[in-house]
Order: sequence, then structure tokens, then C-alpha cells
Amino acid sequence: MIVTAEAHRRRSVDEETAKAFLTIRADTVALRAAMKILLRRVYGMGDQTLGMIREDALAVVEAALRDCEADEHQRYFNEAVRDAITDLLTPLPR
Repeated sequence: MIVTAEAHRRRSVDEETAKAFLTIRADTVALRAAMKILLRRVYGMGDQTLGMIREDALAVVEAALRDCEADEHQRYFNEAVRDAITDLLTPLPR
């Protein structure tokens, strides 16, 4: 199979984009872990408090998902926010 310069350039851009997304994802995971540690150590929040905050925050997001006639991107964003809240406010394993 002969790979044209254009096809190679497109693949290269796709690889760069993929690496950028992986970097963003890694940063996000690290920030969530840091926030969990801060919530526990600085504010002394226990599992029960985190759970109550999580349920309140998820109720707001769920209401937005129900009430909003959003396009596909907005719905995806809202679902990503829901996942981020769940991850951030779920207690760390011991």
C-alpha cells in the first residue's frame, strides 16, 4: 500500500490530536485526585459529606439533562459533567 504525503500528514495530525486529548485527560484525572485529597485533608470532609454533596450536584445535572432540549454536543457535555461530579465526589478507596 502506498501512503501519500497527504494521507501521512492527516494521520500525523490525528496522532497529535489524540496525544493532546490524552494529555488533557491525564491532567483532569490528576486534578480530580488532588481535589479529593484537599476536600478530605483541608476541609475534613468524610465519606458521608461527600456523598450528600454528590447527590445534590447530580440532582442539578440530571434536571438539566431532563429539561434541556440540547443538541448532541450539549448533551454529551452535560453527561461528562455528571461523570466528573460522580468521580470527584466519590470517596477514595482505602
